[in-house]
Amino acid sequence: SSTKLAASQTWITFSSNSDKFRCEPERDPHFLHVARGSLFELQTQWAIAFELEFLREEQHQEIANPMNEIEKMLNSLISKLDKKHEI
Repeated sequence: SSTKLAASQTWITFSSNSDKFRCEPERDPHFLHVARGSLFELQTQWAIAFELEFLREEQHQEIANPMNEIEKMLNSLISKLDKKHEI
């Protein structure tokens, strides 16, 4: 949706104590690829925790479903920005 695309065009700011990291995804699509890679790592660890029965089904789904939605959003943003950079 246009809201998701608009959100991707804003500055993303992460704060860690006094350190600041800023990235503008439209100018640095690599950031989105790194974010997707980090999400894949988290999904893998979450699946392992579930398979080893550290999580109940409800706990697994509570986080797995939002992670899947975030993956879809990242894929969509990456696709749109890749197409934009092809022109």
